[in-house]
Amino acid sequence: MEDLQRSCKTPDDAQARESNVYDLFKDLATFTCRSVTGLQGFLDEMMLDQTREEEKDQDIERKKGVTLITLHAAKGLEFPHVFLVGLEEGILPHDRSKVEGTLDEERRLLYVGITRAMKTLTMSYCRDRMRYGSASPCHPSSFIKELAPENLEHQNLTQLLNTPVQETTAKSRFAQMRAMLSGT
Repeated sequence: MEDLQRSCKTPDDAQARESNVYDLFKDLATFTCRSVTGLQGFLDEMMLDQTREEEKDQDIERKKGVTLITLHAAKGLEFPHVFLVGLEEGILPHDRSKVEGTLDEERRLLYVGITRAMKTLTMSYCRDRMRYGSASPCHPSSFIKELAPENLEHQNLTQLLNTPVQETTAKSRFAQMRAMLSGT
């Protein structure tokens, strides 16, 4: 708990995290009294409960706006447009998965993310990421190399941002924003 408290910015954050840890242990104790499936069974049940809550709280087809969701919680759901961010070595696949030998599970998670897209899929990775106050170079996920190259379109953000927008496209986008803001 001391390590947990040190990682928090405020005493309220520390208290909330400590409470979450105690709740987790309480739930685990309750689970072990009624089940013999062990930690994996507990984690599976927790994920199932979380997914059911999310499905109950939202109707994806009618909901407008952006939904942020983890790859784990996305199972069984579909979205018109999917953005997978952080496809970098050390993030997906996570460094820990290489040590623990769970690269196949990480690969399966990426597959889950890819197959959630109904119309468009955008996958991105950083060239540099801020870590401990300084820029640290990043490398694309090794999983990207496993995807069929004919199904990928590579774009460089710097080039994209420096490419002038055609006048008709700009006018169309502004017209869309005006209509959205005016409610028509």
